[in-house]
Amino acid sequence: MEAIIPIAPNTSYYHYYRSNGLVRSPGGYLGEDIDVLYDYIHSGKEENRARNNRVVRDTEMINGMDRIKGDYNEFWEGRDYLNQMRPMKAALLMAHGFNDWNVMPEHSYRIYKKAMEMGIPTQIYYHQDGHGGPPPLKMMNRWFTRYLFGIENKVEKDPNAWIVRENDTQQNPTPYKSYP
Repeated sequence: MEAIIPIAPNTSYYHYYRSNGLVRSPGGYLGEDIDVLYDYIHSGKEENRARNNRVVRDTEMINGMDRIKGDYNEFWEGRDYLNQMRPMKAALLMAHGFNDWNVMPEHSYRIYKKAMEMGIPTQIYYHQDGHGGPPPLKMMNRWFTRYLFGIENKVEKDPNAWIVRENDTQQNPTPYKSYP
């Protein structure tokens, strides 16, 4: 993979379900935790479901998610893409909404920051809306033209951060040298 543009990605299940150790109820579902996600997606083949429920949901997840203390632990560490970035090489243009109460904007920032530290071509685009919302088509086109098709267009000389300011449109982000 040469280039990617993740839009409001869930990059860490700990950060999706927790805020400073407390359950944060993503999407407004009070008490929701990772076991609820498991139930929602009906994990595994139906003939294996009873075993999967017993081993995965009722043992690994219940013991690992630690609702008593809410600490980031080995269970959550294994579900955090930040810890799996070492082999990543794809040019990265992250996109996220500042008012996303489903997947919080910090998900994109953590990956953007790590990619910058790794020397990966990286930019971030933030808008004022909620969950979802891609960068402007022109920005995505420049990104893929350079990093997918290898055409020199100097996108790597562009600012690293693009922020749609209050009362502006998503097609008109303000450029910044970096973020924050």
